[in-house]
Amino acid sequence: MQTGLRFFLLIAAILLTILCANNIFRTVNFDKQRADRERIVSQRLECLRQAQVLFFEKNGYYTNELDTLIDIINNNIRLCEDDSVKYIPFTNGKTFELETGIKMGNTGDEEMACEIKALFIDYLSGTNKDELRKMQLNALQTGQYPGIKVTSDNR
Repeated sequence: MQTGLRFFLLIAAILLTILCANNIFRTVNFDKQRADRERIVSQRLECLRQAQVLFFEKNGYYTNELDTLIDIINNNIRLCEDDSVKYIPFTNGKTFELETGIKMGNTGDEEMACEIKALFIDYLSGTNKDELRKMQLNALQTGQYPGIKVTSDNR
């Protein structure tokens, strides 16, 4: 009887160890995937931001059209080497969100502003759903954007 109980406890301990290790490895894998994907998304966001700044310098306002930014990238100077820069990587064709408007500047004056964004749920699709959900909840609870973004003033 005691030998059977010890064997059962040994098997239970091994199974719990495997479950804990599996959970740790999934988190580590998610963190690596997230870092890799965010690096690629950030490169595209920065390229679009640079094109938006060039457009503003020429026209005095920001554009709401990704295709206009792509024209700047392709025709004026090569800011990026990727022709699919308007698409969020790992999303099967979703495009970046582009918002323009007026904001209050540091001196209290109104100034033109632009944000280019990608949601976590878009570029991290296919990764660990639990970790992704934690990131989204944390961002929403702390009042942050649930994704990655750049602004015209690069904040």
